[in-house]
Amino acid sequence: MSDPASKGKRSATSKTGETARELLRWTRQIPRRKFPAEEKIRILLEGIRAELSVAELCRREGIHPTVCYHWLKGFMEAGKARMRGNSLRDATTAEVGHRKGENERLKQLVAELSLQNLMLKKAWARAPRPTAVRADARRAEAGGAQAGAAGPGAKQQSLAALGLPRSTYCRWQLRGRQAGDGGLMDRRLAGRQALRPKGF
Repeated sequence: MSDPASKGKRSATSKTGETARELLRWTRQIPRRKFPAEEKIRILLEGIRAELSVAELCRREGIHPTVCYHWLKGFMEAGKARMRGNSLRDATTAEVGHRKGENERLKQLVAELSLQNLMLKKAWARAPRPTAVRADARRAEAGGAQAGAAGPGAKQQSLAALGLPRSTYCRWQLRGRQAGDGGLMDRRLAGRQALRPKGF
Protein backbone atom coordinates (compact mmCIF):
# COMPACT_ATOMS: atom_id res chain seq x y z
CA MET A 1 0.00 0.00 0.00
CA SER A 2 1.19 3.45 -0.73
CA ASP A 3 0.56 6.31 1.60
CA PRO A 4 -0.46 9.82 0.44
CA ALA A 5 2.82 11.35 1.68
CA SER A 6 4.90 9.28 -0.76
CA LYS A 7 2.59 10.28 -3.63
CA GLY A 8 3.19 13.93 -2.82
CA LYS A 9 6.97 13.39 -2.90
CA ARG A 10 6.79 11.74 -6.32
CA SER A 11 4.73 14.54 -7.82
CA ALA A 12 7.11 17.17 -6.38
CA THR A 13 10.07 15.27 -7.85
CA SER A 14 8.42 15.02 -11.25
CA LYS A 15 7.64 18.75 -11.17
CA THR A 16 11.24 19.67 -10.38
CA GLY A 17 12.38 17.31 -13.15
CA GLU A 18 10.06 19.05 -15.59
CA THR A 19 11.21 22.49 -14.50
CA ALA A 20 14.83 21.41 -14.87
CA ARG A 21 14.10 20.19 -18.40
CA GLU A 22 12.32 23.43 -19.22
CA LEU A 23 15.24 25.42 -17.84
CA LEU A 24 17.72 23.43 -19.95
CA ARG A 25 15.55 23.85 -23.04
CA TRP A 26 15.30 27.58 -22.38
CA THR A 27 19.08 28.00 -21.91
CA ARG A 28 19.79 26.10 -25.13
CA GLN A 29 17.46 28.39 -27.05
CA ILE A 30 19.16 31.58 -25.82
CA PRO A 31 21.90 32.55 -28.26
CA ARG A 32 25.36 33.07 -26.85
CA ARG A 33 26.39 36.65 -26.35
CA LYS A 34 29.23 37.69 -28.61
CA PHE A 35 31.60 40.30 -27.30
CA PRO A 36 33.51 42.51 -29.72
CA ALA A 37 37.27 42.82 -29.21
CA GLU A 38 36.99 46.33 -27.72
CA GLU A 39 34.50 45.09 -25.10
CA LYS A 40 36.77 42.19 -24.15
CA ILE A 41 39.74 44.54 -23.75
CA ARG A 42 37.70 46.89 -21.58
CA ILE A 43 36.65 44.05 -19.28
CA LEU A 44 40.20 42.68 -19.09
CA LEU A 45 41.71 46.09 -18.28
CA GLU A 46 39.21 46.53 -15.44
CA GLY A 47 40.25 43.13 -14.12
CA ILE A 48 43.96 43.98 -14.42
CA ARG A 49 43.49 47.26 -12.52
CA ALA A 50 42.09 45.16 -9.64
CA GLU A 51 39.41 47.70 -8.77
CA LEU A 52 36.99 44.76 -8.53
CA SER A 53 37.63 41.10 -7.94
CA VAL A 54 37.40 38.87 -10.99
CA ALA A 55 34.29 37.17 -9.60
CA GLU A 56 32.49 40.52 -9.06
CA LEU A 57 33.56 41.79 -12.48
CA CYS A 58 32.32 38.60 -14.18
CA ARG A 59 29.05 38.73 -12.27
CA ARG A 60 28.52 42.35 -13.29
CA GLU A 61 29.31 41.64 -17.00
CA GLY A 62 27.35 38.38 -17.06
CA ILE A 63 30.22 36.07 -18.04
CA HIS A 64 31.75 33.03 -16.40
CA PRO A 65 35.15 33.50 -14.70
CA THR A 66 36.76 30.79 -16.87
CA VAL A 67 35.79 32.81 -19.95
CA CYS A 68 37.46 35.86 -18.44
CA TYR A 69 40.65 33.90 -17.69
CA HIS A 70 40.62 32.44 -21.21
CA TRP A 71 40.42 35.96 -22.69
CA LEU A 72 43.21 37.12 -20.36
CA LYS A 73 45.48 34.27 -21.44
CA GLY A 74 44.94 35.09 -25.14
CA PHE A 75 45.47 38.79 -24.46
CA MET A 76 48.79 38.15 -22.68
CA GLU A 77 50.02 35.70 -25.33
CA ALA A 78 49.26 38.19 -28.11
CA GLY A 79 51.10 40.89 -26.16
CA LYS A 80 54.14 38.65 -25.71
CA ALA A 81 54.21 37.74 -29.39
CA ARG A 82 53.96 41.41 -30.38
CA MET A 83 56.79 42.35 -28.03
CA ARG A 84 58.97 39.59 -29.51
CA GLY A 85 58.45 41.06 -32.97
CA ASN A 86 56.03 38.48 -34.33
CA SER A 87 53.73 40.84 -36.15
CA LEU A 88 51.30 38.45 -37.78
CA ARG A 89 48.19 40.27 -38.86
CA ASP A 90 44.96 39.55 -40.62
CA ALA A 91 44.85 40.06 -44.37
CA THR A 92 43.20 43.19 -45.68
CA THR A 93 40.22 43.09 -48.02
CA ALA A 94 42.42 44.08 -50.97
CA GLU A 95 44.87 41.26 -50.25
CA VAL A 96 42.04 38.74 -49.96
CA GLY A 97 40.58 39.94 -53.25
CA HIS A 98 43.99 39.70 -54.92
CA ARG A 99 44.49 36.12 -53.63
CA LYS A 100 41.00 35.09 -54.78
CA GLY A 101 41.66 36.50 -58.25
CA GLU A 102 44.99 34.70 -58.46
CA ASN A 103 43.35 31.48 -57.29
CA GLU A 104 40.66 31.75 -59.98
CA ARG A 105 43.29 32.44 -62.64
CA LEU A 106 45.29 29.37 -61.59
CA LYS A 107 42.16 27.19 -61.57
CA GLN A 108 41.36 28.32 -65.12
CA LEU A 109 44.94 27.58 -66.20
CA VAL A 110 44.74 24.06 -64.72
CA ALA A 111 41.42 23.47 -66.51
CA GLU A 112 42.88 24.59 -69.86
CA LEU A 113 45.97 22.40 -69.44
CA SER A 114 43.83 19.41 -68.46
CA LEU A 115 41.71 19.90 -71.58
CA GLN A 116 44.81 20.14 -73.80
CA ASN A 117 46.20 17.00 -72.17
CA LEU A 118 42.96 15.12 -72.84
CA MET A 119 42.92 16.27 -76.48
CA LEU A 120 46.52 15.15 -76.96
CA LYS A 121 45.76 11.74 -75.46
CA LYS A 122 42.80 11.29 -77.81
CA ALA A 123 44.87 12.39 -80.81
CA TRP A 124 47.66 10.01 -79.78
CA ALA A 125 45.19 7.11 -79.54
CA ARG A 126 44.00 7.77 -83.13
CA ALA A 127 47.49 8.30 -84.59
CA PRO A 128 49.04 5.36 -86.47
CA ARG A 129 51.86 3.60 -84.63
CA PRO A 130 55.24 2.94 -86.24
CA THR A 131 54.58 -0.82 -86.33
CA ALA A 132 51.23 -0.24 -88.04
CA VAL A 133 52.90 2.04 -90.59
CA ARG A 134 55.52 -0.62 -91.22
CA ALA A 135 52.80 -3.23 -91.72
CA ASP A 136 50.98 -0.93 -94.16
CA ALA A 137 54.20 -0.32 -96.06
CA ARG A 138 54.96 -4.03 -96.22
CA ARG A 139 51.43 -4.76 -97.39
CA ALA A 140 51.63 -2.09 -100.08
CA GLU A 141 55.02 -3.30 -101.25
CA ALA A 142 53.83 -6.90 -101.28
CA GLY A 143 50.65 -5.89 -103.09
CA GLY A 144 52.67 -3.88 -105.60
CA ALA A 145 54.99 -6.77 -106.13
CA GLN A 146 52.02 -9.04 -106.72
CA ALA A 147 50.31 -6.61 -109.08
CA GLY A 148 53.46 -5.95 -111.07
CA ALA A 149 54.41 -9.60 -111.40
CA ALA A 150 54.99 -10.41 -115.05
CA GLY A 151 56.12 -13.96 -114.59
CA PRO A 152 56.19 -16.72 -112.02
CA GLY A 153 59.56 -15.62 -110.55
CA ALA A 154 58.69 -11.91 -110.26
CA LYS A 155 56.91 -12.38 -106.94
CA GLN A 156 59.85 -14.24 -105.48
CA GLN A 157 62.26 -11.57 -106.75
CA SER A 158 60.17 -8.82 -105.16
CA LEU A 159 60.06 -10.68 -101.83
CA ALA A 160 63.80 -11.23 -101.96
CA ALA A 161 64.36 -7.51 -102.72
CA LEU A 162 62.20 -6.59 -99.69
CA GLY A 163 63.90 -9.16 -97.48
CA LEU A 164 60.63 -10.95 -96.70
CA PRO A 165 60.31 -14.72 -96.52
CA ARG A 166 57.56 -16.29 -98.58
CA SER A 167 55.83 -17.64 -95.43
CA THR A 168 55.45 -14.08 -94.07
CA TYR A 169 53.95 -12.91 -97.35
CA CYS A 170 51.48 -15.81 -97.37
CA ARG A 171 50.54 -15.15 -93.73
CA TRP A 172 49.92 -11.45 -94.53
CA GLN A 173 47.89 -12.36 -97.56
CA LEU A 174 45.71 -14.74 -95.52
CA ARG A 175 45.20 -12.16 -92.73
CA GLY A 176 44.28 -9.50 -95.30
CA ARG A 177 41.64 -11.76 -96.82
CA GLN A 178 40.16 -12.81 -93.47
CA ALA A 179 40.16 -9.58 -91.43
CA GLY A 180 40.88 -6.76 -93.86
CA ASP A 181 43.26 -3.98 -92.84
CA GLY A 182 42.86 -4.79 -89.14
CA GLY A 183 44.30 -8.24 -89.74
CA LEU A 184 47.47 -6.75 -91.24
CA MET A 185 48.22 -4.70 -88.13
CA ASP A 186 51.06 -5.94 -86.00
CA ARG A 187 49.62 -8.36 -83.39
CA ARG A 188 51.70 -6.89 -80.54
CA LEU A 189 50.23 -3.45 -81.26
CA ALA A 190 46.69 -4.85 -81.52
CA GLY A 191 47.09 -6.40 -78.06
CA ARG A 192 48.23 -3.07 -76.58
CA GLN A 193 45.30 -1.26 -78.14
CA ALA A 194 42.87 -3.82 -76.70
CA LEU A 195 44.30 -3.28 -73.22
CA ARG A 196 44.29 0.53 -73.46
CA PRO A 197 41.27 2.16 -71.73
CA LYS A 198 38.84 4.12 -73.87
CA GLY A 199 39.67 7.80 -74.33
CA PHE A 200 43.44 7.29 -74.26
